[in-house]
Amino acid sequence: MTESEFLSLALSKYESIKSLNGSATFYEHEKDFDDIWTTLGKDVLAASVSDKEGPKRKKSLMTRYGTIEISKGHRYFSGSGNRQSPYLQELSVYFGQFTCYASAEEIFSKVLRIAISDSTIFRQTNQVSQHGEVSMPEDFLRTAQDSVAYGMVDGSMILTREPGWKEVKVGRIFLEGHHGQVSKDRNGIGHSIYRARLGGHKDFEEHLSTLLDPLVRKVKTFVFISDGARWIRDYISDFYPQAIQIIDFYHVKEHIAEFAKISKIEANKRTGWIEDISKLLLDSDLESVIAQINQVQVAKKAYGEKVSLLNYLTGNAYRMDYKYVII
Repeated sequence: MTESEFLSLALSKYESIKSLNGSATFYEHEKDFDDIWTTLGKDVLAASVSDKEGPKRKKSLMTRYGTIEISKGHRYFSGSGNRQSPYLQELSVYFGQFTCYASAEEIFSKVLRIAISDSTIFRQTNQVSQHGEVSMPEDFLRTAQDSVAYGMVDGSMILTREPGWKEVKVGRIFLEGHHGQVSKDRNGIGHSIYRARLGGHKDFEEHLSTLLDPLVRKVKTFVFISDGARWIRDYISDFYPQAIQIIDFYHVKEHIAEFAKISKIEANKRTGWIEDISKLLLDSDLESVIAQINQVQVAKKAYGEKVSLLNYLTGNAYRMDYKYVII
């Protein structure tokens, strides 16, 4: 595209832009300007990749500005069956992973002024999810050298279109330098790497290990935090026996609070009792925690739940050394 060709395209929109001064409101002015500018962008993009000397056979290619034609002899011609430009594919996946595909279709239409079906967004997003998985970034591994790394895993169920409810697992990895004080009363994690999979834990474990395997060889200490689920415990114990396993403190505190509700502790004293137990937990004084729970009276029908809590604490004592690994 020559300079004169570009100026000619811009000039072709001049009258349309000039006429906007007659708009009744600035909303109409800006909205119509957006339409004109998108159309101009499409024309300029098409001209910038035109190949007058190349083969006459062309392929329609959907871009961020709309559909253009590109010569099959052009160096940008991929020859694949995908009719979306690489940049538009990236946008499709970006919107597709943020919201449902029908909503992503509306976003394209409203914000980018182009029409892309929800099924197309689904295909692009699904394709990337199946084949676009990345390994542990090199800069992350360099930072991890002789550091302390933390891993976290949890699972849930989500409602999918087909076949309904399905398992989903997600893992989170960060380093000791990635977390700190956000405000006076709150800490936060500033940088993390995530790995998520739709399906059972076996498949998820294989994919998470592609991130953890190179990491554990670099770090000084590896701490793994979970809710105490057996599959997580077994996974870490089998594949990363050197890791320090910790049960999420607030998960344990939740068990303590549920027990307090069914106990004979006076209602106005329960909150204080829970906080006292929490302080003992954070100080890794599990012996005192168990002793205090043993002293609490419960109704006969709730005795089994008291025993269950005590068994939970004693069985997971090796995963409750909070004083040592406090973040």
